[in-house]
Amino acid sequence: MRKTFGTFTAAACLPLLLAACAENPEPAPEVTRPETKPLIDSGIDDGGTGIVGPAAGILLGSTIGSGGGTKAAVIAGALVGYSLSGSDGPAIQGSMKTPYRNAMRELMGAPIGTRVTWQAPGEKARGTLWVTEDFTDEEGRRCRRFQEERQVRGRKGHLSGIACPAG
Repeated sequence: MRKTFGTFTAAACLPLLLAACAENPEPAPEVTRPETKPLIDSGIDDGGTGIVGPAAGILLGSTIGSGGGTKAAVIAGALVGYSLSGSDGPAIQGSMKTPYRNAMRELMGAPIGTRVTWQAPGEKARGTLWVTEDFTDEEGRRCRRFQEERQVRGRKGHLSGIACPAG
């Protein structure tokens, strides 16, 4: 019984020891994105949800519309409010951060134009990244300008940014 327990313990600990000795992956690159500026600044921070513009448009549309035109005015108000408010697209958060970081690491070595995909099925999130340009920044780092399409719980976004090696 004692020998079986010792063998079991050694077998259970072996993967942990191997994982500890394995090389650490490259740190995720530093990513900067251009600041999204709305056409009309409401002065309200909605935490990147992009809900303030459409909500204001719906409120305005429901006030202006009358009779059978109320529905059309509400829909038009929501669309106009969304287009004027600006948004950074759906946020990467929770368990979707790990696959996203791994995709960003892969992007740093991918040829220009090659699409790198990531997904977090449990979060109903996925995306595609691709490099559009290589350049050297002021610190002498090889940086990459990239485009990104992502979908998080049905909400889509098209973003751009710059990724440079961390450090």
